Formats: sequence, structure tokens, C-alpha cells
Amino acid sequence: MQEDESQAHLCTFLAFDTETTGLAGNENTRLIEIAWVKGTFSSHDAETWQYLIKPVRMLVPDKITELTGITDEMLCTSGIPARDAISAFSDAVKTSDCVIAHNMSFDKTIIADECSRLGIPDPLSKAYLFCTMKAGVRYRKRNTNRPQKKTISLINLHKAIFGTVPPTSHRALPDAISCARCAWILAKSDTFPENGAFGR
Repeated sequence: MQEDESQAHLCTFLAFDTETTGLAGNENTRLIEIAWVKGTFSSHDAETWQYLIKPVRMLVPDKITELTGITDEMLCTSGIPARDAISAFSDAVKTSDCVIAHNMSFDKTIIADECSRLGIPDPLSKAYLFCTMKAGVRYRKRNTNRPQKKTISLINLHKAIFGTVPPTSHRALPDAISCARCAWILAKSDTFPENGAFGR
């Protein structure tokens, strides 16, 4: 599916990120944080949501705590049930024209696995999806002379677009905000609808 540039600017977007205990597709991996930014590309105004997930018989691995700063105590005291967080996320997705993530395949799998465990519908199964990692590879190819790789990190994409490193990473909300900022620039170019970045 393709959209022209004017449609991209008018669409209501939702950019999200997840933090987890491990890799997508591993049956022991659990969602520990989800956050999203919702707005339009024609405006700089946006709303944000951020939820820690209350654990169910799980511990946050030390390496994840070192990476994110998220601890078991934080999840137990400030977390909400995964069902409630995904329900809020689902409501937000329903009123969005496109859903954005960096490395969408990872985050999409995490959400799908959590929904499967909970026995609830996957809000992303029919959503219009946009991956800033896929679009970012194309953007870098068009705008730099560096040897090309098949992936680009969110930090490096942000640096390629804005010339700066995001102030914070490896927490869901700051990464969702950085993802939204990058998508806003990508939406102005033919990178946005092309090269498989959009899909269902």
C-alpha cells in the first residue's frame, strides 16, 4: 500500500516502543514496559503514555536492569497488569491511521505473544504499520556515502537525521519519542511509503 506525501502528513500516527526481559520469539520473554506517542505529522503537538508492567512470576534479568534501569521493585510497585496496558494501547491503535516502531518486527512479535498468553486480540494484526528501521536504511543510503548495512539503530538514525544522539535510550518513552521524531522527517520524503517500510 502506498500513500502520497500529503496523506502522510495528515495521518494520525502512534509511535511506540517496548522494553522486555529478552528476545522476541522466546517463550520466556515478557513485556516489562510499553510507551507510545500519538499525534499528527502536520502538528508538533502530541500526547504520550507510558506503562510499566506488573510481573507475573518473573524476574528482570540483571543485564536488562543494567541496560534499562528497570528493576523488579519498580515493576511491583509502579506496574499495572499487562492486560490493562495492552487494552489502553489497543484503544489508541484503533484511532490511529498508522502505527510506527523502530524494528517493528520485534515489537510486533512482543505484542502478539503477550496477547496470545492473555487470550485477547492483537491490536496490531490489522493495523497499518511503518518501520523506521527499514525506512532508515533507505534514508541512510540516499544521504550518506558510508558502506550500507541491512539495519540501523534508532540512535544512529537519529544521529543521521538530526546530527545528535538522543538524550536517553533503552526506555520505552524516550525511544518512542525519538522514533516519532525520525518518522516525522521520513514522512517528508519518498522513504515513508516505499521500500517495504509500510505494511500490515
